[in-house]
Amino acid sequence: KFILKFNPLLTLLFIFKEIKVKNARLYSFLSAIIILVCFSTSSFSQEDPSGYIYIILDSSGSMWGELPDKSRKVETAKKVLKEYVAGDFEGYELAFRVYGHRRKGDCLDSELLIPFGQPDQVISELTQSIDSIKPLGKTPITYSLQEALKDFGDRQGEIILISDGIETCDADPCELVREWREKDVKIKVHVVGLGLD
Repeated sequence: KFILKFNPLLTLLFIFKEIKVKNARLYSFLSAIIILVCFSTSSFSQEDPSGYIYIILDSSGSMWGELPDKSRKVETAKKVLKEYVAGDFEGYELAFRVYGHRRKGDCLDSELLIPFGQPDQVISELTQSIDSIKPLGKTPITYSLQEALKDFGDRQGEIILISDGIETCDADPCELVREWREKDVKIKVHVVGLGLD
């Protein structure tokens, strides 16, 4: 096991020389960005992969913003996501959800683009569709997590949420995750951020 500790501002620069991550796929993805999480303290075991990985991509309007190297956040997010899914996912099922990509000002604009399926099929669909996704609307993180839980059904696994900012739909994703923790929901949430101050 490894333990991550987080401050109330939900930000932490990941210090890889101090933490050993046994899930190489997750390590290679998270190594490119800053990790955020809603827990003040949490511990995750990576020794036994859960078998289900659910990716949520932020496509809200702010993803058009620039990073320090002048690249667009959305371009970097898509690039890193493509590199991540190029890995070996044998034994896993993947799913892909996007929010903020269809309508401005709509806090229910969250769409499951690809339901759980075998990696070859999901990765093919994801890489074909991702370039057509354009940032537009709000950031309904809490609603997207609630919908993700429904999509999981009885499955156990991990959610990787890629975002550049905070909830903008008058809800608290941290409170939701705390509720999941209290109810012993068997889903781990890894929130990763781009271009945060």
